[in-house]
Amino acid sequence: MTIKTICCQLIAPEQTRQRLWQYMAEQYTPLMTELIRQVGEHPDLSQWQDKGKMPSDIVKDLCTTLKQIPPFSGLPSYFYGSAINQVNYIFASWLSSQHKLKLRLNGKRYYLSMLYSDQDLVKNSGYSLTQIRSQAQIILNQLSHKNKDERHKYLFQRHRESGDILEKTAITYLVKHHQKIPTQPEQRDKFEKLYRKTEIQIERLEKQIEARLPKGRNLSEQQWLNTLITASQNVPKDDDEAKLWQKYLLTDSKSLPYPVSYETNENLVWSLDNQGRLNVRFNGLSKLTFKVYCDNRQLHYFQQFLQDQTIKKSSKNKHSSGLFLLRSAMLVWKPNESKGKSWNKNTLHLHCAIDTRLLTDEGTQEVRQEKLTQVSNGT
Repeated sequence: MTIKTICCQLIAPEQTRQRLWQYMAEQYTPLMTELIRQVGEHPDLSQWQDKGKMPSDIVKDLCTTLKQIPPFSGLPSYFYGSAINQVNYIFASWLSSQHKLKLRLNGKRYYLSMLYSDQDLVKNSGYSLTQIRSQAQIILNQLSHKNKDERHKYLFQRHRESGDILEKTAITYLVKHHQKIPTQPEQRDKFEKLYRKTEIQIERLEKQIEARLPKGRNLSEQQWLNTLITASQNVPKDDDEAKLWQKYLLTDSKSLPYPVSYETNENLVWSLDNQGRLNVRFNGLSKLTFKVYCDNRQLHYFQQFLQDQTIKKSSKNKHSSGLFLLRSAMLVWKPNESKGKSWNKNTLHLHCAIDTRLLTDEGTQEVRQEKLTQVSNGT
């Protein structure tokens, strides 16, 4: 993965910190909370769970209505975009998880509907156990070229589609006996344990699906912040990584304000003050200026942000921001050991996502080629 997150502390006069805290704690966080509540209570939520996604404009439409009424009105414009993006990320993760659980639940329910003892299979089908075994062996021979997982999927699909009683019964016999023809008679107590085990699995899946809706925030954990930035920039490489992202994105909230995310690098304006210290301002908060304090090992990254911006400005915007080292950023409040007002006992931090390929000429050429390909493909 080429996306890396770096962090700095933002220092500003108390009045500046107070104003930003009021925006984030008294307006922005209530907006996020209300958006999550309204999406969670939407009448189409169950349909979205079945599909694993929701319409792309749902959160935007809800936010458009909310921004007209107190306390949500009057926020800097980009705060609304941040709220929309974060709620979309949170529910995209949750709905994807719910969709997978429902697929597993439906599969287990179908399996349970198939599950009969050998004695009942004979009784219900009207065929002898010898005939059922013979048909099962024919089916097995047809699937000899497939591996076990492929055979398992195929058998379920064939069972759903088949209208032949003997064939359906033989498939049930195979599935129940793990794709083998047993040589010994079935023991009733083992079948009953299998049946009960499947019932318990279904009950557990039902409880998972009925679990609480996401809160989507836990600022006491660094993983949540990094995950949100990463999820906005990448597609998970496999199911394990997707589950890990979901774990952090769906955690409970704490008492600090929700972070504000800046999805594009041009929403941050970098500059040097009279003492040569790096400062940053944000679109929508242009009157609020913050000094950048970071570890010396990370300072060169932040200096590169200023350099990229300066190069583009001097070239009269011929230099593409798509090749800027900075990809996105997030404003975050974290507790410190001070006492007093909230903007004093909490410290403001900036988390920045960078594409490490853009640290080298070779990597920059790779990114440039990717973007040219995207443009030529119309994506």
